[in-house]
Amino acid sequence: MISPVASVFSTMPHWKQGARLHAPGGRFTFAARIYLFLLLSCLGFSCSGEIANGKGTDTTPARLDPRTLPRYNLKRHFPYSSIFDPAIDRDIEALSRRAREFKERFKGTLETTLLEALIKHEQLDEAVDFVDYYIALVAAVNTTNEEIRKRVNQLESAIAADVQPYRLFVNLELGAMPEAALQKQMAANGNLSFYSGFLGAARRRAPYVLSEDVERALLVRKPMTVQVATEYYFKQLGDATFDMNGEKLILSMILAFIMDNSQEKRWAAQKAVKQGLERHKITNFAALSLNVVAGSWHMERKERGYERLRSSRNVANNVSDKTIDALIHAGETVAVSLTKRYFKLKKKILKNRAGVEVFDFADRLAPLPLKSSDRLYDWKESTRIVRDAYKSFSPTMALMFDKLLEEERIDAPAVPGKRTPACYLGTPTTGPFIILEHVGQPRCVETLAHEAGHAIHSMLSYEQGNLQLAPPLTIAEMASLMGERIVFNDLLRRTTDPEERLSHLLRYLDGWTSTVTRQLMFDDFERRVHDARAQGTIPDGAFTTMWKESLE
Repeated sequence: MISPVASVFSTMPHWKQGARLHAPGGRFTFAARIYLFLLLSCLGFSCSGEIANGKGTDTTPARLDPRTLPRYNLKRHFPYSSIFDPAIDRDIEALSRRAREFKERFKGTLETTLLEALIKHEQLDEAVDFVDYYIALVAAVNTTNEEIRKRVNQLESAIAADVQPYRLFVNLELGAMPEAALQKQMAANGNLSFYSGFLGAARRRAPYVLSEDVERALLVRKPMTVQVATEYYFKQLGDATFDMNGEKLILSMILAFIMDNSQEKRWAAQKAVKQGLERHKITNFAALSLNVVAGSWHMERKERGYERLRSSRNVANNVSDKTIDALIHAGETVAVSLTKRYFKLKKKILKNRAGVEVFDFADRLAPLPLKSSDRLYDWKESTRIVRDAYKSFSPTMALMFDKLLEEERIDAPAVPGKRTPACYLGTPTTGPFIILEHVGQPRCVETLAHEAGHAIHSMLSYEQGNLQLAPPLTIAEMASLMGERIVFNDLLRRTTDPEERLSHLLRYLDGWTSTVTRQLMFDDFERRVHDARAQGTIPDGAFTTMWKESLE
């Protein structure tokens, strides 16, 4: 879950390359993502893994059979038989020819051909994204398959080297175009106003764009630099197993124990995760990846001339650094104190209802011993809840949600080799796709509502065209959180039992401690990492120290 607060904290640059994604961390924030994923996963913040039955006594948790849950059907939406289909290579070759022809026709002419160039640019952009999305969607559910990973890297490298460089001149020339020349074309071509959002974004980025040769070098090298380190980290994490009660579980299968009603199981799960991370040296891979990411961004930020660590993200979101400073200050002033009050209340309820005398780190997301706290929601009921809630707000939203289901656009089960829940915005041609790790927890229903909110927002945005359909994160996350809130409000409205209502409210507050307070920790940790990396390579153990300091 990403909040409007979290969405403005990423420090990485936002050049539109590859498939556009909204996810926890997603492609929008990488500096803190890889290390914090381990630490925060141990707290059960994501909806993934096996689901405890809530009894606190059985050794085997209740499970939703992954085979009963839907997978997205890419063959229905793309003309490729598999990621190894030669048709993909042929399409990339055709895109390369189109990109070269586009550059030959329009480079150096935008002051007189802007409208025609933008129309052609958008058509090419959507065609590139069509292939990009297919590659990304296959990769997202096959993170541990070596053959697929190799093929994905080959295809991404081909697009980066043979297609994308021929389009770089558009942003460069738009940024350098004299205001008078732009206004002259706007006055002469009324249809240009349609692209005002794209033009405004290009002009805002202009002070931070490097020469075309440098931008091309960065683009071509992208699949072979930072991306290699981060993808290898995620592969190692996907391959790792964790021993608990004689079973070997992947990370997504052990996290639900952190939310078991049994404190003994919660503590055992946290211990198992810690031991597994150490045994597989996952934190070492995370430290390596973070050093690469932060070091690379330190150099690029300096070259591009961004004044502050968050400035690139703020430019992309069209907000000022001062606005975000004020937002962070407000969060630190109000959200942290409210979170502390909430955990005191939770500790009191756990003690009075469940006899929990010691409120440990592993107990922060423990389910409260209240009615409905231990319910298991199968897929049919989960989709019904979201549909009914959306319908109560807007019949159009309910119809669009049904379309996601009917067109097989959701990949639901928690299985090895998947990335964490996400929504791929898609294009007007492809439509959106959703990745979940649905195991039946109440949080999984909220995650479905969250990602469906992104998907519906993207579907409504398609009329803006491919160059302008991806919104700033500050707006995108409002859409997804609204999807969650609609479901929460509907469930609360339908619930009359006081204890069940309290259970709903407290679970919702659990989510908001993650949505707001956790993101403040992300921001503080990220700042510490970047500041330290500017002084040289960060030792592995220093990341843990910085994270602990961020919790204070």
